[in-house]
Amino acid sequence: MIERYTLKNGIPVFIVENHAAPVVTIQAWISRGSAYETEPLAGISHFLEHSLFKGTKNRKVGEIALEVESCGGEINAFTSFEETVYYTTLGSRYFDRGLDIICDAIQNPLFDAEEMLREREVILEEIKRSQDSPYRTLSHNLWKAFFPGSPYGRPVLGFESTVKNIDHQTLRKYFDQHYHAGSISLFLVGDIDKKEAFSLAQKKLGKIKKKKSASIAKVPDYSSLKKCQVVAVGRDIKECAVQIAWPAPSFLNPEIPPLDVLCTTLGQGESGLLYQHLVKDTKLALDVSMGLVATARCGMATVGLQVTPENFEPAIKELKSFLHQLTSRGVSESDIERVKSSLESDIVAGKETVEGHARRLGYYYIQFGDPNGEQKYLDSILAVQTGQCDQALKTLLEKKPIVSLVHPLDFKVNTKEICSILDHSPKKTVAMTRLIQP
Repeated sequence: MIERYTLKNGIPVFIVENHAAPVVTIQAWISRGSAYETEPLAGISHFLEHSLFKGTKNRKVGEIALEVESCGGEINAFTSFEETVYYTTLGSRYFDRGLDIICDAIQNPLFDAEEMLREREVILEEIKRSQDSPYRTLSHNLWKAFFPGSPYGRPVLGFESTVKNIDHQTLRKYFDQHYHAGSISLFLVGDIDKKEAFSLAQKKLGKIKKKKSASIAKVPDYSSLKKCQVVAVGRDIKECAVQIAWPAPSFLNPEIPPLDVLCTTLGQGESGLLYQHLVKDTKLALDVSMGLVATARCGMATVGLQVTPENFEPAIKELKSFLHQLTSRGVSESDIERVKSSLESDIVAGKETVEGHARRLGYYYIQFGDPNGEQKYLDSILAVQTGQCDQALKTLLEKKPIVSLVHPLDFKVNTKEICSILDHSPKKTVAMTRLIQP
């Protein structure tokens, strides 16, 4: 059972007692991610993630990792569009120390000038690796084309040109503006006493002041794109990697549960209908998947394909034909029930570890304001009927798609043909030999 407490400064603390094993996870969720950044500061949230464990007023560089390791624990962090998360998982007898480490990091980072220069080089190398990866390029180009002019169209890592201009002073200023009582949520799951845990949290976080909250720039309406678009990139590879994306509603839209069930039915691993048809039956694709990406502000449904160059257009044609045929015959009841059971199992499995449980609570709270949102969403998934999935597919295919393609250097891209197959609305290709960041 989730217990919610509130510190005197307004910071919410969510506690789940789980005494199955002597372990606890401590997660500080900061409701600030790359979507809150301006273009000149693209990547600063991720830079902060790298920086907060690099020395504090109370711990020198390297001491945080050593202290956690001495407790037999692990410490890590991650950045997304809407949040940055700092967490540690360790034996419950070290709960006080673990909480002190996380609270120290999110309140007292040093931002040492020389250390930040070294960390900047690490991040620039990470960006370079991302640019060199065909699959990262595929994804980056899709999001950039899908959300032009929006922070969702920028990589969370930022760009080389912007990260190079971020120094210790810039980090300090951004940290002071965005890390405060109004942006912090604490999630504690494991072998602890809730009252004692709350008392410790009050001692360690109670002095943080609340500041004016920032907001994400308004996301334009991408629910209906005007034309089919194709973004093609040539690389030194042997096969074609493709992502086809259609606009989808935000997560809170009631159309999402049927669409989620549909996407899972079509694209969940080797049991998915698309894999069975395109890989096993027709052998036109080497791999295929389908998924739904939806936040509280925007969404997209994507099909990912890996094909040989000679099978590229035949595979696209067969994909579209299969989807249209499915709108006529409908998705079977047995497929829907199989997927419902699978999704339910995934949710249960995600809570088997204290770390996974806390992460799910944090995600649903930051995104939708309700740590119990996952159970409510599961209830809506289990209520989905086959007719709703059929309608979701029809609605999806009425929309204009965006295609991101990474192909061999000698492969000729026929944009008109791609758009004719998918949308009957051709768009001139954006052809590149390498990913160029603005």
